Amino acid sequence: MSLDRLHKNESGLWRIGVGGDFVALRGTAAGNDIPICDNDSRWEIMAVNRAFGRSAKVRSKTASGFTLIELLVALAVLVIVTTVAIPSFTELVRNNRQVAQANELLTAFIYARSEAVRLRVPVRVCASSSGDACLATSTWEQGWLVYADENDDSVIDDGEILRVWPKLDGADITLRPEPDAAVISYDANGVIDDKRSFVLCDGRGATAAKAVNILSVGRARMASHTGASGSNDSAIVDDVNGSDIAC
Repeated sequence: MSLDRLHKNESGLWRIGVGGDFVALRGTAAGNDIPICDNDSRWEIMAVNRAFGRSAKVRSKTASGFTLIELLVALAVLVIVTTVAIPSFTELVRNNRQVAQANELLTAFIYARSEAVRLRVPVRVCASSSGDACLATSTWEQGWLVYADENDDSVIDDGEILRVWPKLDGADITLRPEPDAAVISYDANGVIDDKRSFVLCDGRGATAAKAVNILSVGRARMASHTGASGSNDSAIVDDVNGSDIAC
């Protein structure tokens, strides 16, 4: 049965029979004969189920949501933001990580020099993956340690280790000294045998690399672009000799 109009009875109540139920309607529209789909009418429909004694209220609502065009625009904005923001954030994380790692190495050399002068014994910094022994190779990204060589035998004895640094984070990280060296030794005056640069690289190459330069007097500092004659690329920091570092 198709219904498109309602009728008000003598008591003024709008109603219509539907099977074993009845629907009572209360509205604000005037007249005794009103279209069901009249947009100017505001109705509250209360359906009463006689079998279960339950009632439910159903209200007419206007559909709301996003159009297809709005969804496509939002998706396009999301793609643009993701494309631009994620690579930039990744680059920022890698840069901050490299700076922190270079600072840890710089801290180790400053600490070793100060301890050599304070203790008046040779203090050595060496590459170490175990934290209790020096490596024979110069793979410093495996970690390093500082020890006071009190008997000056270049061997780590009990109680000589002063501090240990763990392996560097990052699958493509390398930390290598130039010239090559597995051990840096400070004498009791805080002086080393030869100046060196420690170059910290990742997969981005020399333009993103950091370096720590150690002068022969033992003073360590973070490398920068000095503009010396051997330094050509302003985006690359210089080694202890003033030339561009290389990864």
